[in-house]
Amino acid sequence: MKLFIIGRNEVLFSTFEYLCRQNEHQVVAVITAKARPEYEKTEEDFRVLAEKCGARFYQTQVINETARKVVRESGDRKSVV
Repeated sequence: MKLFIIGRNEVLFSTFEYLCRQNEHQVVAVITAKARPEYEKTEEDFRVLAEKCGARFYQTQVINETARKVVRESGDRKSVV
């Protein structure tokens, strides 16, 4: 299954790490925003993991708009967001 990682927190990052270790799913893209000071994981952590997993990386302050655009441009109607 093709997946999109959209958001910005430690639980999502841990899930993303887990998915990257599995061969069952493909993370297509990661869409996140600049980290707030209280977050342990930064946008750079997400970028590095996206690169390692072969996923496209997007950092934006308008996550919903960017997510719609990226999903639409992927052309895959069976992806999970």
